[in-house]
Amino acid sequence: MDYETLSAAILHAVPEHLENWVEKLESSFGANISKLVLGMSRMEQIQELSETHSLHKPEKNKGDHTQQIESLRKMLLAMVEDIRVVLIKLAERTQTMRYLSGRARKRRC
Repeated sequence: MDYETLSAAILHAVPEHLENWVEKLESSFGANISKLVLGMSRMEQIQELSETHSLHKPEKNKGDHTQQIESLRKMLLAMVEDIRVVLIKLAERTQTMRYLSGRARKRRC
């Protein structure tokens, strides 16, 4: 990976801890890294939206459920302007799985 992708992977948690993070990242690390971190942040928002609106509950109206999933899909495609965002997300998930594999079974859940 290039230095921008690696930098964004390291900085992916910054939005959780810093106000005005877009401007601060852009001034410190450049526009490209800031955009990658922004893409990661948006992917996290979609995941949280999916979990909070319980898209996977069977009691939801099927038409409503389908419409929400389609909206999320379109939003994700529009947001991911750079494939490196997806690669960073996959690397993050891989790291989480590696971390959990070394933990006791009780602590994994």
